Amino acid sequence: METLILASLCVGAAAGVRLRAFVLFPLIFLCLVVVTAWGLAQNQTVWSIIVMNFVGSACLQLGYLAGTVPSFLIIAARQSRRERPQPVRPFAL
Repeated sequence: METLILASLCVGAAAGVRLRAFVLFPLIFLCLVVVTAWGLAQNQTVWSIIVMNFVGSACLQLGYLAGTVPSFLIIAARQSRRERPQPVRPFAL
């Protein structure tokens, strides 16, 4: 379970830094397929697979959110710098 959490957070953060929000839906679907196959291969119970799917999807979304926050902060800093005019200094002769 810890491996699933860490991997989902890292994949979500990488997607948040590089990709748009529309990539999150295919990632969640891929996560559901991979986690279900992984659980079936390890002979897990149905409830365990459901919980792992829920945790994996939630961690993907949290990682995506954590990956997008720096991008928004950088964009906001650029906008505030652009909107604030520089003072004009008079010529000193």
